[in-house]
Amino acid sequence: MKITQDEEFGKDLKKMIADYIESTKRGDDGLYHVSSLLNPMEAYWNHVNGQPPITDTQVGFFIPGIAFHELFQKIMGEELAEQPVSLGKDIVGTVDMVGAYFSEIKTSRKWSVPKEPNDTYVEQFLSYLAMADKDFGHIIVVYFTAGRTWSGKTPSTLEIRAWKVETTEEDREEQRQLLTDTRNNLEMAKKTNDPSSLPFCWDFKCGFKRTTGSIKRGDKKEEVLSLCPHYYDCKPEGQYPIENLGRKTKKGFMAK
Repeated sequence: MKITQDEEFGKDLKKMIADYIESTKRGDDGLYHVSSLLNPMEAYWNHVNGQPPITDTQVGFFIPGIAFHELFQKIMGEELAEQPVSLGKDIVGTVDMVGAYFSEIKTSRKWSVPKEPNDTYVEQFLSYLAMADKDFGHIIVVYFTAGRTWSGKTPSTLEIRAWKVETTEEDREEQRQLLTDTRNNLEMAKKTNDPSSLPFCWDFKCGFKRTTGSIKRGDKKEEVLSLCPHYYDCKPEGQYPIENLGRKTKKGFMAK
């Protein structure tokens, strides 16, 4: 018996996955999706420069998310999955219903499980609760590399956390106003070709880099693993120039 790695077949498989993900991308439908309003600067530059093609790194990020979404929804009832929500005439979103539970499903590569879900998850889900005027729902996060260590001696495990998110009418009204204001600012930015009124995206959207070696040994170096295609047009505050990529900012996120 002979076993060899078939690199060409592996590349073909990855390309098929990338092509599938590309085929599911939304075009410019004239609507304002929640994902765009939470990162309006990215939405603006996508409008100006066009949506960039998916990268090899992004393929790796998307695969677990797609797989776990479909698994949960298949188990709990696909007929209720992916329910649309809306606000006004053109603000829209989609809720990852898990059976009868108003929920949002996320996957995370974090090695340790936090006490609370990421702020970005909460902001997105709060938008859906506000649009549907629901006072509570659940954020479900699959940590599929929990317990991993640098030594590699301890196998990682899969951990699932479900957080109940409860809101007040004031919370929901404040978020509805934020979405509406951001929608108006994004529309104006597109009309005037001036994005200066838009907030910058979540930090991880800018990209991330890896540090290897050490100062002590004299071989420390940084390698950019991912970079937003609009980075040099946008020049995000706190993350630009490239030496600052991955810095902790007021949003509290540090790219690793």
